[in-house]
Amino acid sequence: MEPPSLSDWLGLTEQQTDILKTVYNLEHNQKPTSPKNITAEYERTHRKRILRPNLFNILKLLKEKNLIAKKTQGAYTTNFPGIQENIKTAGAKLEEKMREYQEVSKNAEQYFTRYATRIDRPEVAYYDQPQLYDKMTESLEHADKISITTSFPMIAYTKETTTALGTDKYAEKLWTKSNKEKKLQINYLTNLDIDHLFNHAFRTHGDPKLAYRECQTTLNRLETQTQTNPKLDIRHLQDPHSLDAAIIENKTPTELYLFIKDEHNDTTGAIHIKHKQTATNTQKQYQRNYEYAEKLNTTQGRKKIQTLHQTLKQKYGTLE
Repeated sequence: MEPPSLSDWLGLTEQQTDILKTVYNLEHNQKPTSPKNITAEYERTHRKRILRPNLFNILKLLKEKNLIAKKTQGAYTTNFPGIQENIKTAGAKLEEKMREYQEVSKNAEQYFTRYATRIDRPEVAYYDQPQLYDKMTESLEHADKISITTSFPMIAYTKETTTALGTDKYAEKLWTKSNKEKKLQINYLTNLDIDHLFNHAFRTHGDPKLAYRECQTTLNRLETQTQTNPKLDIRHLQDPHSLDAAIIENKTPTELYLFIKDEHNDTTGAIHIKHKQTATNTQKQYQRNYEYAEKLNTTQGRKKIQTLHQTLKQKYGTLE
């Protein structure tokens, strides 16, 4: 008598097991094991029909699992070595599960203690500038929102400038996921530091005239992007902020980056904190400033960008 758990041992459904039994029964009674005879015997034994395509799919599966083999003239035979090998493999998996069970059972209390102390522990890492923006690009992969405080929005920089700064892949990811794919909400809180922008432009070109024109282009891009990208919200905060940061969200805040600056206000690296509660608390502080900051996609915001053009001209226009 066959054990009732044969289906489980062979990884088969009840119907698949019944077809395997039918092949054996026909062989045992020295009857042909053609698909036609298998269908007739199955329907006679189980008093239910089986569609021809379903039968051939089951026979194909049984053959792939080496439970049956195909003989000449479309007949099939039961492959007992293959059946034994499948049961042996299932047994090995069961033994492994039993070892896991014994280990967990023996150390259950220690396991839950370790889990309880680990579950809410922040993951903290430091990334220097070359690694930082690769890591941020990776964080954006599954993000649906990023909130940034910065001296000037990098998304408005030209490809030439971001390449010179080593941030081109990150900037491209921001633009593509927000503007093209419409899958990322980008919020900027910035004091729009024109000196910061000019320093980056000068580093790119090494020529004050070219840097000045680069800044003009960037300001034009800033205005265009704020008016055309619904997933981009840039807001001006009059007072300089104390710390540049980026908060990553995937439905809820999950991680943040705290940027480290040098004496020239350039990013040299960042502390990356992966911890929902810390990210949530930081987001709340960010939101308080964000709510009363001036939107750039309004009439007043456009005037602010025009004021930036004038400030740029006053400070660096003589270099043109």
